[in-house]
Amino acid sequence: MSETSRYEKINKKLILSVFAAGTMCLCGIIVETALNIAFPTLMKEFSVSTSEVQWLTTGFMLMTSFLVPISSFLNDRFSRRSLFLTGFFLFLAGIFMDIAARQFQLLLLGRLFQGLGMGIGMPLMFNIILSKTPLSHMGLMMGIGNLNIAAAPAIGPVFGGLITEYLSWRYIFVFLLPLLAAALAAGLYAIDKEDRHSSRSFDFFSSFLIVFIFTSLLYGLNRTGETGLRDGQVILCAIVFILSSAVFAVRTWNSASPVIRLQILKTAPFSLFLCSIGALQIASLAYSFLLPNYMQISEGASAMEAGLLLFPGALAGAVLSPVGGRLLDLWGSVKPIAIGGMCMISASLLFALFGIRTGAFWFSAFYLLYMAGIGMVLSNTITHSLASLPPASSPDGNALINTMQQVACAVGISVASAAVAASQSGFAMGTEAFAQATRWGTEHGFYIVLGSVTAAFLFQYAAFHFSKDRT
Repeated sequence: MSETSRYEKINKKLILSVFAAGTMCLCGIIVETALNIAFPTLMKEFSVSTSEVQWLTTGFMLMTSFLVPISSFLNDRFSRRSLFLTGFFLFLAGIFMDIAARQFQLLLLGRLFQGLGMGIGMPLMFNIILSKTPLSHMGLMMGIGNLNIAAAPAIGPVFGGLITEYLSWRYIFVFLLPLLAAALAAGLYAIDKEDRHSSRSFDFFSSFLIVFIFTSLLYGLNRTGETGLRDGQVILCAIVFILSSAVFAVRTWNSASPVIRLQILKTAPFSLFLCSIGALQIASLAYSFLLPNYMQISEGASAMEAGLLLFPGALAGAVLSPVGGRLLDLWGSVKPIAIGGMCMISASLLFALFGIRTGAFWFSAFYLLYMAGIGMVLSNTITHSLASLPPASSPDGNALINTMQQVACAVGISVASAAVAASQSGFAMGTEAFAQATRWGTEHGFYIVLGSVTAAFLFQYAAFHFSKDRT
């Protein structure tokens, strides 16, 4: 894009392209948050445990994590339209599998296909924004891009609660079909089909290492919740994770054509912002698991009531994402991130100290405060982190950020599930003892989230300290 065009107005095709690619993100996270509400129902219908049912979320994120690291390579080698159509039809295939599922295994397989679709769609959306958006509107458009992601937690819990309460959970997938049809039409009209002529080769061995890294990490975390740290499989997963990560880092660092250019991690502000983004996502996804499950299992709330509990906060996060982006365009990043950070730390402290000792009203109020903060912080942190890199490194930075987000989301779900499952161990589902154990497991989860949020803003402080641009 020329320097002149970088300061032009936002055009219609850009908006439609972001809508088309972002719809896979929106629908994927709507399903994720809606199924979180439906977990107790699914556990009964398919006779699966807490640790097993959470693989509907973790498996989805795992598949996304496999593809996101290679998105920089895909962006170089294939046209945006080809990537969009591939991701779209993978996602659509997963939707139809889940509509038809009569066994848990098929339901999980459908979620895996949806994860592959989102693994292509999410980095595609941000690459379109980074390459096509005028600089004077970058914060706003990044906020709108994140709105696709942030709006889903506002819609998903209520949507899932209503569907689970009055229809079959299968309609969670059915009702997304019209939205996906609109996205397909928008994508065919607006997403360009320019040819790519990159000679960059694909490193298959590094891609296999990515599979080993993420599978061992997430399976190990899930297994820890069931058996503890001394289990043989947990130890094996830890060894595979460490060795695979080390080999991948060395190979990628020294490769002439890596799947992702890790050299950008030498930029200290970017690396620190990246760690902060991971810690923020761990906290957010842990809350999305802990709160509805606690309310249904320990407090006897219905699926719809649990969904309504999260709605005000999720709506605040969605609304404030583009608002926070526009404030970045006007004020710089420090002020909106500082304001949002104070909200998030305060809310996390309140959850840890008073959460299970309060009622639904205070749960909703604390979550509203937390999500108002995340709306101001997350999008602006992503924008500022990418601004710390040279423009040519943006696709690799985008790939690393999206990878970190997906892995951190899966880790957040796994850690929260492990904390609750460890407390529930030995108690029969449906008993008062099981409900009480869920209370204590949820409280443990709240303290984990508090630690993650605190770490996120320590990383933020260090990043701004190292950054040359402290605006």
